[in-house]
Formats: sequence, structure tokens, C-alpha cells
Amino acid sequence: MRLPEIYFIIMECGTLDEANTLYQEYCATRNIEYVALTEADRQERIMLESIREYVGEGQNFFTYKRNNVRRMIGTTTDCLENQYIVPIPEAEFLDIK
Repeated sequence: MRLPEIYFIIMECGTLDEANTLYQEYCATRNIEYVALTEADRQERIMLESIREYVGEGQNFFTYKRNNVRRMIGTTTDCLENQYIVPIPEAEFLDIK
């Protein structure tokens, strides 16, 4: 688990004051202009920062799934709920007879 992931969890689940305190610190370390979060835009802005933070790591799928995003960034079609369900690999099945 990385420190930014902990920040994002607290920013999503904590109070708005806690979220802004951590977001200000996050912006300072990333050299990003700090603009205070509001309840109206908090979820979307934290999700976008999370996607930017984890680019190329394979974590964005879980961000999209957790936030129930229907249209992922850079796509032209909507994602259905069943597309978020990853099938169990056949090697994981037990052969019970």
C-alpha cells in the first residue's frame, strides 16, 4: 500500500476538512495547484487524481469499479456492471469427483 492510496481513502471517507487538509498536502508534494475540494466535486476530483497517480499500474480498474463508473476515460462505450466481474481462472477450480 502506498501513501497516496491512504490519502485517497481518507479524502473519500473523511470529513471535508480532513479531505482538504490532505489534498493540500498531496498537491504540495506533486507540485499541483491546490483548489479546495467541495462536497459537490470531491468524489470526481479524487477519482481523477487517483487515476493519474496509478497510470500504468493496473489499479484504475478498481477505482472505476469502486466508483461504479459507466464510461471510463478514453472510451466511447459504456461499461456494464457484469464487465466489472472478473472470471475465476479455470486453474482455480477444484476437480471434485
